[in-house]
Amino acid sequence: MPMTKIANKAKKTKNANKAKNTKNANKAKIMNVRLKLAELQKSRKRRLLPIDESSEMVEQQHRTEVYCVINRNMSSRIFQLELEKKN
Repeated sequence: MPMTKIANKAKKTKNANKAKNTKNANKAKIMNVRLKLAELQKSRKRRLLPIDESSEMVEQQHRTEVYCVINRNMSSRIFQLELEKKN
């Protein structure tokens, strides 16, 4: 086999290996991101879980207060819109 043919074959092999390595590296990066996301979600779940009933009640009360405020704002906005329509 002539030298150029051998050199070309070696280049092709080298490029193929480079492509494989890049593909594997990208796969590893994606897996790392997925693992980090999973860890974040786990830690969030741990933080969001109530410790006992009293904290759960406080959380529930807070939610209700937030909903009340939202409802109050919405109803006042609706009332304003109705007044604007009348005028």
